Amino acid sequence: MKLSIKQTVLGLAASVIRNSSRERPADAVLRSELKNQPGVSRSESAEITGLVFAFYRWFGWLDIGQAIEHQIERASELGRRWNATLKLSLKVN
Repeated sequence: MKLSIKQTVLGLAASVIRNSSRERPADAVLRSELKNQPGVSRSESAEITGLVFAFYRWFGWLDIGQAIEHQIERASELGRRWNATLKLSLKVN
């Protein structure tokens, strides 16, 4: 099941990733970006944070030829599938 990610949330997550580098780690860029976005709610901030870190967690499974937004959506989907599989395995055991 594919869930839709709000475009503003996806755009901010993409911006954080695009502006991150060895010299500017993602967590520092994320903090800065969120401070500069006063209209972002706490729940949106949490979602953006989750998307950024999902991207880095699942980076090796992403197609770097795709647009960054597509990669973020794919990373989010991989994370949801992993969590669902983990929950099922815990119920069985």
